[in-house]
Amino acid sequence: NIKIVGNDNIDDEVIFSIINDKITDYSSENINQIIKHLYSSGNFKNIEIEYSDNDILLIITENPTINKLIFVGNKRLKDEEILEMFNQDEFFRIFNQYKIDKFISDLSEVYLSYGYNLINIDFEKINNQLGNNSVDLKFKFDEGKISKINKILFIGNKTYGTNQLRSVIKSKQKNFLRFFDSVNFKQYQIRRDNERLINFYK
Repeated sequence: NIKIVGNDNIDDEVIFSIINDKITDYSSENINQIIKHLYSSGNFKNIEIEYSDNDILLIITENPTINKLIFVGNKRLKDEEILEMFNQDEFFRIFNQYKIDKFISDLSEVYLSYGYNLINIDFEKINNQLGNNSVDLKFKFDEGKISKINKILFIGNKTYGTNQLRSVIKSKQKNFLRFFDSVNFKQYQIRRDNERLINFYK
């Protein structure tokens, strides 16, 4: 039998759901594969094995729980808007480096969609004084400024003129009369404009 010891925040059922399909036998090699698989989940700081009679004990040291989130420097998106986008039980219950990296990556994509192409988000893990294996996470935002499209140029177009091609795409270049969001430089919109031009020629 495999028994779990030392887990306070993650139920046995959750741990077994992670490793059940990995339990093919009880050899040392397979047990080591199970341990590697548990580590890859990002929820555990340390895992040790002990053998007791007919039992294999997996002695777990969990990653700390997250006590408090602190956001600094975010002006475009308010704290509550960010937390509405991301499930707190999934991302912010237990410290998981993979989940934190994914949160930063996904949130950066949101900023890029608004034209904040210089966005940079860092985080700091702060051990609090509660003494209950929990941490505070402090996210620091350097949003930068929105990138604007100064000019849109076409090279190699002979059949269709620049003005006609500009009418095909959604991106617009900046001028004194245009204050719309379409002048913001957005990577995803540029990719779609590329597809629009291809389809237009087809």
